[in-house]
Amino acid sequence: MIRKNAKSAVGSKKKPVTLISADPLTAEDIALYKQLPALTLEQIGRILQKRTVEQVYEMTRSRAARPLPVFRSGKELRSSWAKIQEWIDEGFEERAA
Repeated sequence: MIRKNAKSAVGSKKKPVTLISADPLTAEDIALYKQLPALTLEQIGRILQKRTVEQVYEMTRSRAARPLPVFRSGKELRSSWAKIQEWIDEGFEERAA
């Protein structure tokens, strides 16, 4: 007897997952990111070594323990290298305390 999950009904829709490059940041990438006025969620994900843009988006939500500092640019969420670096440093300080 085969049981089908009720949630996997024909009408259910899943959003496609946006993968982030697993390649480590190079010195050229870092120099470029520092010069850009605003970073996309994909670029932030590369800095934080996340696998999907959705993981980074969840880190921006107010319900997160330490939400990422982002701002809206139209429909997109963005941040700067300096704000992300500050956020990372604050995390290290919290763990050290």
